Amino acid sequence: MRAGGLSASICIGTAIGWSMSNIGAVAPQLAHDYRLSIASVGLLTTVVFLVHTLLQIPAGRLVDRLGARQVGLLGLGGIACVNAATLVAPQPWLVFAARSALGVATGLAFVAGIDLSRQAAGGPFALGLYGASTGLGGGLAVAIVPQVERALQWRAPFLTAAVLAVAAITVLAAAPATPPVRRAGAALPRGAAGAVLRDRRVWRVGLMMAGPSGMSLILGTWIVTLLVKAGDWTTREAGLIGSLALIGGVFARPASGWVMRAHPHAMRSLTVGSTIVGVAGAVALTEVHDLGLVVAGSALIGICSGLPFAYGYTMAARLRPDAPAVAAAMVNACGLSLIVLSIPLMGLTFALPGHGRIGFWAASALWLAALAFLPPRHETA
Repeated sequence: MRAGGLSASICIGTAIGWSMSNIGAVAPQLAHDYRLSIASVGLLTTVVFLVHTLLQIPAGRLVDRLGARQVGLLGLGGIACVNAATLVAPQPWLVFAARSALGVATGLAFVAGIDLSRQAAGGPFALGLYGASTGLGGGLAVAIVPQVERALQWRAPFLTAAVLAVAAITVLAAAPATPPVRRAGAALPRGAAGAVLRDRRVWRVGLMMAGPSGMSLILGTWIVTLLVKAGDWTTREAGLIGSLALIGGVFARPASGWVMRAHPHAMRSLTVGSTIVGVAGAVALTEVHDLGLVVAGSALIGICSGLPFAYGYTMAARLRPDAPAVAAAMVNACGLSLIVLSIPLMGLTFALPGHGRIGFWAASALWLAALAFLPPRHETA
């Protein structure tokens, strides 16, 4: 599959990132058109993440049974159809139902993209590029959807997502088929998925990766609010600074894949070092009046959270070659669960003394604690 599989996986990641971030790009306009509160519009993204998280393990089993391309086409088809259905009318019940169904589609597509990139040319580097594409898709949605909103109005986020999903389907359909996991003629080794769920080695990788994989989004979601409320920055200034926490991962994830491919034995040390530096960046952000510290802190969060990416997903697949997609899905589910639980809890800390600083300190401690689950060298060598 080589280049075709790599291109397809990047298209999958971009389509997923766009669909999960496009609502926030025009939240005030959607609130007006749908006659909802801003908080209710926020739930349109939360419900996608929640369902997406619940679908990780079932999606992994399906990918191991049917192959990444087949499940990827199913997921992308779902993304296109769900977004197209939303175009019927600006009805709150319809958009909530559609966004719930979107979580199913993105869950299938995301795990398929991981497995597709794992098999593509470049191995860990391709995996890093796939991780970067999800962030790139989200960033492009935030930049482009507001530009077309005047012409398309409330349909802008949904129509653009549907068009992008159809484009990704075209690229994926042209890619070579990916073989499912096989042993003795079976599509999936009997009991393999259940064995992965009971494998403490995979759980350790997942819990270790929960810190870095979740922190760019958890902290990035609240950086703007922290700087505005505690540091008296304007929303525009805070937005530029906060974007660094997301942009950094776009560059760091491919870098992690390159290191994993060229110097695999350095990845364990890189994971430890990037965690310590990333935590220092998160703590630096609480010095909200110092421009140098907040800019450096936000950038370090993005970069350091992305550096272990290829390490975690590559190791999960190597630990369980009998069900590699299920193993990767478990790792991803750990990070997603932390995101779903932590983002609303972080919001509550803004009602406490410090205007959110307590939440950033607590998140920093969680990120550092993830190192307690660093797998022994003999398991990941």
